[in-house]
Amino acid sequence: IFSLNLSASVYSQTTKFDFDFKDLTIREVLKSIERESEFRFFYNEDFTDLNKRISLSVAESKLDEFLPLILEGTEVSYKVLDNNFVVITPMLFLQQRTVTGTVKDSRTGEPLAGVTVSVEGANIGTLTDAMGRYSIDLPGGSVSLSFSFIGYTSQKVMVTNQSVLDIVLSTSITELEDVVVIGYGTARRRDLTGAVSNLDMTEKEDLPITNVTQALRGSIAGVNVNSNGRPGQNGSLSIRGLTSISANNAPLVIVDGIPLAGSLSDINPNDIQTIDVLKDGSSAAVYGAKSSNGVILITTKRGKSIKPLLQYHGYAGVQMIGHRINVLDGPEYIQKIIDYAKTTGVEDPDLQAYMQDLEYQNYLDGKTVDPIDFTLQNSHVQAHDISISGKNDQTSYYLSGSYTKENGIVYNDNFSRIAFRSNLDNEITSWLRIGINASFSSRDDSGQEGSLRTATSLSPYSQMYFDDGVTLRRLVHGGSEAMASSPIWGASRIQDLSKNQNFFGNIYSEVSIPFIKGLSYRLNYANTFNWYKNFNFSPPYYLENFNDNGTGSKEHVESHNWIIENIVRYSRNFAQIHN
Repeated sequence: IFSLNLSASVYSQTTKFDFDFKDLTIREVLKSIERESEFRFFYNEDFTDLNKRISLSVAESKLDEFLPLILEGTEVSYKVLDNNFVVITPMLFLQQRTVTGTVKDSRTGEPLAGVTVSVEGANIGTLTDAMGRYSIDLPGGSVSLSFSFIGYTSQKVMVTNQSVLDIVLSTSITELEDVVVIGYGTARRRDLTGAVSNLDMTEKEDLPITNVTQALRGSIAGVNVNSNGRPGQNGSLSIRGLTSISANNAPLVIVDGIPLAGSLSDINPNDIQTIDVLKDGSSAAVYGAKSSNGVILITTKRGKSIKPLLQYHGYAGVQMIGHRINVLDGPEYIQKIIDYAKTTGVEDPDLQAYMQDLEYQNYLDGKTVDPIDFTLQNSHVQAHDISISGKNDQTSYYLSGSYTKENGIVYNDNFSRIAFRSNLDNEITSWLRIGINASFSSRDDSGQEGSLRTATSLSPYSQMYFDDGVTLRRLVHGGSEAMASSPIWGASRIQDLSKNQNFFGNIYSEVSIPFIKGLSYRLNYANTFNWYKNFNFSPPYYLENFNDNGTGSKEHVESHNWIIENIVRYSRNFAQIHN
């Protein structure tokens, strides 16, 4: 049995409750209070303590008086925030304490600014200031505090009852010895003077990534990724902000030493070993004017193990809209019309005068629609990738094939890709090496997607279909009471086929001059073929006073890019100190 009566003058302070309930879970009690009051409870659905069954009876009791009784015997407590929000959280997180300290370099003793100080397993963190000082609020009990900084070995310290904790970080020899791709060669991180960042794609193997740009988002400082939200699409990339108002701001993309002549959407992310980003002019200058917006260097995988390695990587899942747009329902829309009429001096408006004929008829019949529901679809994503790789004393190989399919959250917005890659390297002699890097991809972006923008402005008394199932072309625009195009008109009627196929091949030979140690010559001959076709057909339409006889078009585009590179390298170490 459950009943709740409210009497309040100042809600957040004086609201009183009368209830009598038996054998309900704490979770059920909190939801009942939400339904009958303005309090809103926030908690982790995984809290098992909220499944505890209780019985309690109170009269004229405030929240702070009965909520401790409800949570009695559990490991959770609560905190009341502004706007009548109540957070249910483990007790340890409410028993906060502050820890301060300084972080210094172990060799020089100098303070380190910008060190990340974070709590393991919790979203709590801070940075050290210019003097190496930090202050962080920790939950109760023992917690593990992590200190990390680029170029230094990370350190984890268990904190119990300390209030002051000073840390000394040591230089990371391993990171300084990492090999980074720069221009037409490689270098140790310790030898770099330009701004270069590196992303190891093994860190992204467990993530559902369908496009390379998704791996870059939030992974490398200074790299900005603006996604258009469509499945499989690149969006836009920029390094260290926009460099031009009217010109292209996209960086130059190099794949295995060859400029990319296609799209990043053609590349299977699982084929990538590392991504290096050259951010400033000094590090990217070797590529000339094309590198003015920065350079992204993609290195694909090669065979590593002597024993053949067969790998499969796949996933399937669903995608949901993060924030659903709320539009006016029927009564709210009618109230909007009445409010508008009052601003023009009409106190009791005739609704028919403010509505289209079909709209008014639907109002009389009580028929309403939510245009957002019609414009969204069930979104599924799946990807399957299989590869085989290996090496011996002379030859290394990497072969892969992949299939990716992603349905967007907007109606009829779909993407699929089939991709193959072959990387072969063979050392013929001690001074001659040849190889081939080849890839093929076929992308399908067919279909005209629905329009969320149009859906947000439609009247709830619109009608998407005629009684026989034919899609209406014009609907009532709820903003100006004029007619607007249906958000699903093109998506449901227009036949659109859009496919892109890309083939890339690079054959190279590299000669190490036997009689001059450190001198080598490499010849690259690369070709990229791209085939694009777009077929579009809009069928005739003679309803709603339209006299549309239909239209159709076919577009075929073929392109061919080739490049020949002659690269001479000389690498020597003199007296073990000069490179």
